[in-house]
Amino acid sequence: MFMRQDAPSAEVCRWRIQSEGMPIVQGYVGEERIVRLTNKETLRRLLIE
Repeated sequence: MFMRQDAPSAEVCRWRIQSEGMPIVQGYVGEERIVRLTNKETLRRLLIE
């Protein structure tokens, strides 16, 4: 469910969730904390920041 990733600094999490694990996590976080993106540019900006 989680994959280790290279992080550029200590402030960046070294773990990321795989897409297969998203349905499992979704049951715990609740609808009010889920963000659905419909614009690729918004996703790109979030990934960069």
